[in-house]
Amino acid sequence: MNTKLTGNNGEQKASEYLLSKGYNIISRNWRTKTGEVDIIASISDILVFVEVKTLPNATPDMLKMVLNDQKKKRILKTSKRFL
Repeated sequence: MNTKLTGNNGEQKASEYLLSKGYNIISRNWRTKTGEVDIIASISDILVFVEVKTLPNATPDMLKMVLNDQKKKRILKTSKRFL
């Protein structure tokens, strides 16, 4: 399976999980010039910005490396544009 298909499958599973927990999916793969948010969802009066990483064999340390400060800043900047 290629990485794009793996990523799409991970995002689909994440969306299904959020729906099963009562969230509404507002948008998937919301993009601006500065970045992308994989899933934007809401529940009650809470808005959630979700970054999905499909890494079946990842350790918590590997996830910290993938979701580094630069990636977090980009997600935050993109999320602010959505708002």
